[in-house]
Amino acid sequence: MPAEIYTLADFIKKVGISRPTFYNLKRRGEAPKYFKMGRKVMITREAYLKWIADSVARHKARTG
Repeated sequence: MPAEIYTLADFIKKVGISRPTFYNLKRRGEAPKYFKMGRKVMITREAYLKWIADSVARHKARTG
């Protein structure tokens, strides 16, 4: 079964963030793992799910 893959546009729409916010996350090392297909940024479903889990863990660590 092929992996589900999101384009950057699909990803930011799905999670409700802007493109600049994604690049700020990337700069801080908090963006999901991604790869490039030509000039397009692509994110697998697995990377998306891991990013959600990591984001929740970071939030819990900050708020206690």
